[in-house]
Amino acid sequence: MLISIVIPAYNEAKRIRETLDRYVKDFYPGQTEIIVVLNGCRDDSREVVERAIKELGPAIRYFDLKTGGKGLAVHYGFQKAEGELVGFLDADGSTSPEEYRKLVEAILQKKYDGAIASRWKKGSQIIGRKSPLRKLTSQGFHLVTKLLFWLPVRDTQCGAKLFRREVVQKILPNLKEKNMAFDVELLWLAKRAGFHITEVPSVWVDKSSSEMLGSTTKLMRTSLNMFLALVKIRFQHLFK
Repeated sequence: MLISIVIPAYNEAKRIRETLDRYVKDFYPGQTEIIVVLNGCRDDSREVVERAIKELGPAIRYFDLKTGGKGLAVHYGFQKAEGELVGFLDADGSTSPEEYRKLVEAILQKKYDGAIASRWKKGSQIIGRKSPLRKLTSQGFHLVTKLLFWLPVRDTQCGAKLFRREVVQKILPNLKEKNMAFDVELLWLAKRAGFHITEVPSVWVDKSSSEMLGSTTKLMRTSLNMFLALVKIRFQHLFK
């Protein structure tokens, strides 16, 4: 069985190599393809990924989009994926191969259509969280998501998700959101299509120095944009 993992990357030159090393060596070697989709990078991410391919081998391939958000990068990667299981992973390595393997097990052993890592489900653990404000905004985002979509999951935004290929094929044509709120649209479309997605408790390492969430100002701006995106998603699909 081939597993496809899409890694969207925006200015991740300092962190993506470690993630690639760990997943090539420790996550089902020989059964995994890693698809890095660079989206509008202004740093040396491409050079880092090219060097990784030379040193780690053909399990990695990459695409370089000049513009676009995280949602667009994942969407593009899903189109290129060839695996029977297709998912995505944050480039910063917050989710280890050991934790991502739990998603595979949930799908194959418990017969779910998809599995998402959760930082809020009982049994999960967050290591190194430094920002109470980030926790507050996460809880606020969850509340708004619950009110608008009634999704049966607590943590829509954890950057580790995996689905059977048929789920991706079914919902991909209807995905519209290009930025960070795309997770909600993806899960909502999967629910509406009748797929069963489970939430798996995860050990997650906070690496909040990313381009989008690093500073308080960036966090507040990103949070506002995501709230507005939720409203847009809800109305885009209102009569469908």
